[in-house]
Order: sequence, then C-alpha cells, then structure tokens
Amino acid sequence: MKKSTTTLWFLACLTLLNGCGVGMAIRDNIQGQHYLQAKEFRRGEQVFRQAVREQPNQARPNFYLGRFLLAENKPGKALP
Repeated sequence: MKKSTTTLWFLACLTLLNGCGVGMAIRDNIQGQHYLQAKEFRRGEQVFRQAVREQPNQARPNFYLGRFLLAENKPGKALP
C-alpha cells in the first residue's frame, strides 16, 4: 500500500473513531503506535500531552506520553 493511501486510511479511521470512549482508546492506540513506529517522538509527545490535558485521568494518553518522553531521553519528565 502506498504511503499516501496508508496516511489517508489512518486519518479516516481517526476521524470515525473520534468522540466515543472506545473510539478514543482505539484512536490513542493507533496514533501512539504510528508515532512510535515512525520515530516521530516529538510529535507524539505533543499529541499526547494535549490528550493528557483533555483526559488527565485516562491511563492510555498518560502511558503514551511517558513512552514518548522516554524515547526522547526525558525520563524525569515522564514521572508524575
């Protein structure tokens, strides 16, 4: 599959899943894995920092934010 087709599919899935609790969890997993595999750690940190601001008590955004901070060698910022 071409990269542009994959990107469009990815964005379509995120759009469809945005809004409901299960959809948000799936969206977080898709986004988190995408940014980790693409090694876009800084962008992942930005996305999940915003998600933590919006959902501070949800585990998944906090988990991925921590993963991105560790990948960027910022372990002190990964702690609560």
